[in-house]
Amino acid sequence: MNPPIKGYAFAILLFMIVRGIIFFQLPSLVTKEFGTNSWVMLYVYTAVVIGHMYLIYKGSKKHKNASIWTIIHTHFPKPIATILIVIPSLLFWVVSFNLANAYARVLQFTSDPSVNIRSISIIILVVVLFTAAHGLYTITKTSVLYYLFSFWIVFFELLQFKDIEFVRYTPFFLKNGHLTFNGILDILGAFLAYETIMFMAPYLEKNTKWITYAALSALVIGTYYSMYCFLAQGLLPVEQIEDVRFVVLRLYGATQINALEYITDLLFITFIFSAILSASVYTWSGLEGLKTLQTKDRHKENLLIAGIIMIALCYVPFNFDESKLLFSISNTILVCFIVIFTLLYFILPYKENKASSDTANCDSTSNQSGAAPAPASSSSSSSEGVTQL
Repeated sequence: MNPPIKGYAFAILLFMIVRGIIFFQLPSLVTKEFGTNSWVMLYVYTAVVIGHMYLIYKGSKKHKNASIWTIIHTHFPKPIATILIVIPSLLFWVVSFNLANAYARVLQFTSDPSVNIRSISIIILVVVLFTAAHGLYTITKTSVLYYLFSFWIVFFELLQFKDIEFVRYTPFFLKNGHLTFNGILDILGAFLAYETIMFMAPYLEKNTKWITYAALSALVIGTYYSMYCFLAQGLLPVEQIEDVRFVVLRLYGATQINALEYITDLLFITFIFSAILSASVYTWSGLEGLKTLQTKDRHKENLLIAGIIMIALCYVPFNFDESKLLFSISNTILVCFIVIFTLLYFILPYKENKASSDTANCDSTSNQSGAAPAPASSSSSSSEGVTQL
């Protein structure tokens, strides 16, 4: 059995999985929705995310750090529990495909039009399946390693602060925006993946106030996003930002470093780590859901099903607009499930899971029969089972 995940590793994992592919076009989305000086809105999103993390933390404590899958399985009849677990699990695998596909499309757009999107997506998904198969502890260790490889890339953008034209920061905040519901959700998509905490809680180190690490990670992400949006709005006219598809890549392309002629290539080398980790955590979350419904260990079969679904999606001939629509629809549905799961934390009372209750009943029966060695063995087995949950 793997040891529990420590707080600092959990914070790094959150940073790596939240920093997703939407980051490349985030300044365009924010500027289009909120207008001038809209970089401040990213801190509003950060506050909303931290607030929701706190709700997850309180709900998790109420249910003794049980996974939301376990809570659903314990409280609902099997048909309803199956629906509430299988559908989100399938959605998570669609999200994993979206992340791989989106990365491949950005790579094609920036590097070479001849890049085969399907082949790149399949390669990424194979790595994702391999990573997810080894569990959350291995994913977390991998995230720490990837973080050490990639965190320093942000310092390249600090070189561009000298080129900012402060006249572009008008005295008006949030003017000339075109606010839409879909646009608000698209920006929120840049912060998604933090909700997987609902499935990680049983694997975190006991007696750790993980909300502190989660909030710190979210604050770093919010500052990271805000910095790029601030740079974009200081280097380009607001009207131009709205029309540039991948503004962040435009910023990197303008960076002047003699030793690195193609800094955008370096950027992709580091950002593929986040794409792989985000998709791995979503894939793992779906596998955890199916495992809750099964009495036998069917990890390999579940992994095969996930792989077939994700790779089959690679053969659907989506164009860019269709892929963007699928991404938007899946994010909207994902937000709906996040809201439902959060409500379940507080609506449902704490209830001991079925496996633990059955084990406790066996212990009670053994005690009444006067079999001395049995209670110790059974108690040990029960403790181990609860620890694994």
